Amino acid sequence: MVLGNIGGVLTGAGRYGEAVGFLTRAADHFHTVGDRPGEAAALTKLGVGLSEVGRQAEAVTAVEQAIDIYRVLSLGGRSDHEADVARLLLFLACLGTDGDQVLPGALPAAQEAAELFSRLAETTPRHSPECSRPH
Repeated sequence: MVLGNIGGVLTGAGRYGEAVGFLTRAADHFHTVGDRPGEAAALTKLGVGLSEVGRQAEAVTAVEQAIDIYRVLSLGGRSDHEADVARLLLFLACLGTDGDQVLPGALPAAQEAAELFSRLAETTPRHSPECSRPH
């Protein structure tokens, strides 16, 4: 969808404030039409954009919504969506740190991400390089 593409380009260019509006509209559109993978992808990019403009609470909400969608999509045994969950849990853990303080939920998110990455590395060879590199 064009809105998501524009939002992605703006994010890539570091123009996060502008990207947020496009990505919000993209996520809403994907939700309305029932495109769950598109919605999760838009919410993921939205979480990054919101985080970059200092809107951490909203970023956490967007990322949590994307995680919930990817969890449902992974129920069919789709390891690519499990990898999406693991990556977003790690991002959520990063969002859960504020300087030297670790906010509630950050450690469990990081632990679950590590468990998922470990399982994916063992069971899905195509994810092994992804799971072994630092994030």
